[in-house]
Amino acid sequence: TNFNFSEGKFYQPPNLVVQQLQVAQGSTLPTFSTSKTSNKRFGVVQSFAANTHVGLVRKANEDRIAIILNVIQPLAKEPKMAEDEWPKIQIFAVYDGHGGNQCAEYLKEHLHNNIILHPKFPANIAQAVVEGSKMTDMNYVTKSFEEYKATQKIQNCKSGSCANIVMTFNDDIYVVNVGDSRAIGSKNCGAVALDLSRDHKPSDPAEFRRIESQGGHIYQTHSVINSSGQPCLQQIRVPKPPVEKYTMDNPLIGPFRVFPGRLSVCRTFGDLEAKQPQ
Repeated sequence: TNFNFSEGKFYQPPNLVVQQLQVAQGSTLPTFSTSKTSNKRFGVVQSFAANTHVGLVRKANEDRIAIILNVIQPLAKEPKMAEDEWPKIQIFAVYDGHGGNQCAEYLKEHLHNNIILHPKFPANIAQAVVEGSKMTDMNYVTKSFEEYKATQKIQNCKSGSCANIVMTFNDDIYVVNVGDSRAIGSKNCGAVALDLSRDHKPSDPAEFRRIESQGGHIYQTHSVINSSGQPCLQQIRVPKPPVEKYTMDNPLIGPFRVFPGRLSVCRTFGDLEAKQPQ
């Protein structure tokens, strides 16, 4: 897709907001499935619950959840640790997929294994997480690219996913985040809520500068009036870091997106179109 970045006047039909509200009020969510719950203690985890929902827009659920309650030392693990030295580990992972469920499914099956099998795990968890995640992403993108070359159909190969993982490690908790899913902690019986992860959004000034430095850019889709007086859509490049607390007060201004890739989140697994734009 070729994007033309330009300036233009805003065009706002008078009844658009009312029409959107009427559609929203007439919509109903499908029935939720029963949550997975457990009150059995696993290490420092007293209990847990999990649920996921397809929502209103998608026909199929693109998200995946992985819960591993007792991570044992793999037989293929090198170097080996004495069994009594292996820590108590539980993993709770949410994979927020988009463009299909293939990437989220791949992460569910492979990401935790690539982290645990890393030679620096569990001595250096941060290094194992970073390098295991990079390897998982590279393997999936390579797999997607090979499928694209074989079929020439990007629709079957463009899936991506965010990832938010909480890992308990003996008495410590590690939070791993890629994308804009969010981990939240609370204390004092829920009286205080704490962000345990930071969203990777193009509205973040640090992410904006990183994207620009690598040759990408941020844009928004605006409804404008063209030279013939007709409403049309234009992709308008954002020339400087936008404010972080962006509000969607105008329904005719789309979210900040990253080019290449056209995603509204700026760090993900997969997304062949963003990482192999050619």
